Amino acid sequence: MFGLKSSPAKATANCSEISIRHYFKNKLVHEKTPGCVVGEPYNGVISANCWDKSCKARRLAPVTIPKSSFFSEVGNPLFKVCKLAGGVPQIAEYLSPQDSKWHKFSRCMFQDGFVPIDMIPYKIVP
Repeated sequence: MFGLKSSPAKATANCSEISIRHYFKNKLVHEKTPGCVVGEPYNGVISANCWDKSCKARRLAPVTIPKSSFFSEVGNPLFKVCKLAGGVPQIAEYLSPQDSKWHKFSRCMFQDGFVPIDMIPYKIVP
């Protein structure tokens, strides 16, 4: 079983300056960052440098994780995959340029950018 739903090259994106908000230490943080709203199959926001494949997250080898460990935590198991890949998982919202509404998404953040959390490749082993 692999986590990557399809090739990132098949995803579509609309790139511009993106408004993102998330909580940090119980405070709502707003940020504007160059990014791309990614369509199917990922649905979320990817930092602009990750869209052009220059960030660590887009060069990762699949994270191998035992099945028992994958399902052992409460919440989204992809947060564990993100941590094993060296990233920091986060729930955030982005302001869609298409409909001007806030949409929730989960991202995996690295020092050089971020991707939708389900874009981190992984392999579940027995």
